[in-house]
This record gives sequence, structure tokens and C-alpha cells, in this order.
Amino acid sequence: MPVEIYFLRHAVAVLRGSGEVSDAERPLTAAGRSKMIAAVRGMRRLGVRFDALLSSPLLRAVQTAELVKKHLPFQGELE
Repeated sequence: MPVEIYFLRHAVAVLRGSGEVSDAERPLTAAGRSKMIAAVRGMRRLGVRFDALLSSPLLRAVQTAELVKKHLPFQGELE
């Protein structure tokens, strides 16, 4: 059976140098969240399914992966 691998970049995060947050702790913006939710809903309409969901430990990547998990039919654990 063929394997399909999807790579997804994190949603828009706050700019570097915004306040005292380190690069690893930069969260998604409200607009970034909204755009990612719209993108994931489009993926769902296309029938995209995941058997595994892996993420970088950076906050913006984890937040993006959590949005994917919430808005796609994915029941597994985020790795």
C-alpha cells in the first residue's frame, strides 16, 4: 500500500522580537489560527486523513498540530 506523507508548516505566529517571548515560545496569532482552521477544514473536505501526527516542540508548531487534530477526524495522540 502506498504511503502518503503530508508536511504542514505552522500557522502565522507573533513576530520575532515581540516582547520578552523566546523564539521557541512564540504563539500563533488570532489571524494565524483562523487561517489554519480554514485550511484544515479544506483538507477535511478533500478527505485528508492522518494515521500519525508529529510536531516540533516549538509552541507555534504544537498549537498548529492541535488545530489539525481538533478539526480533522484524528483520534490519535500528538507526537
